[in-house]
Amino acid sequence: MLGWTEWRAVDMRYGLGLATAALTAAMDAGALRRVPIRPLAHILLAAMGEAGLMIATADDPAAERAEVEPTLVGLIESLRV
Repeated sequence: MLGWTEWRAVDMRYGLGLATAALTAAMDAGALRRVPIRPLAHILLAAMGEAGLMIATADDPAAERAEVEPTLVGLIESLRV
């Protein structure tokens, strides 16, 4: 079992790297407003992780997803140019 430190290291190496690359590409393409990428990647990963946990632990995952998804998508869409 991974402890928090190991989990965080894996997340930073892979999850954060992927999120940073995707955000950089979107900003370079003019699809997203330019903001500091590192904090944005951390914040979006945290939001997506929490959304996933909310859905995974809900009594009714489909209903929870229907409630969570528009909010998460709205957060991401608010970054559009």
